[in-house]
Amino acid sequence: MNKLNTALNNTSSFTELYTITKDIKEGVSFFGFRYVSVQGYRGRVHIDKLSLAIQSVIKKNCDYDETNRAKLKEISFKITDLYKSNDKTLKQKNIITRLFCEIRDSCRCIKEQGVGPRFQWEMGSENKLYKLYTANQYLSSFGVDPTKEKNLVPGLLFRYLTIWYAPSKKKESPLKRLL
Repeated sequence: MNKLNTALNNTSSFTELYTITKDIKEGVSFFGFRYVSVQGYRGRVHIDKLSLAIQSVIKKNCDYDETNRAKLKEISFKITDLYKSNDKTLKQKNIITRLFCEIRDSCRCIKEQGVGPRFQWEMGSENKLYKLYTANQYLSSFGVDPTKEKNLVPGLLFRYLTIWYAPSKKKESPLKRLL
């Protein structure tokens, strides 16, 4: 049985990440540790590790195809649901566990200067990565040079990747018309 932490660290594709997240469960330990565990893997990891795993896969291969985009969408919805479910689980725990969790979350917030993985997931574009396109993806999907479009996402993804939103209406690629 593989360790979950090792599996997430070594994930290099959305197919692998999709397989891992298929049977994932969330929980909160008595001492306030928010975790996820997966049947078939040993151990458990902090819930934020999943959003970090997606970022890692995109950094390794930012020009993914439509099949991977669909898997990324499902994984993104799963992570969002896990965060919500984990909050509900925490509310059902006793006061001591909630206090421990509040202390842990506060320490993480201070350490991460208020901009940790969960904040980026909920407030940034990380939970909507399936809607974003690199220049190559945009050109192959829509047949238009993205630099001439007005739907550039402000800022850079991961501080180096320029990305665009999909056009409001999908244009047929000139290459696809010829075929």
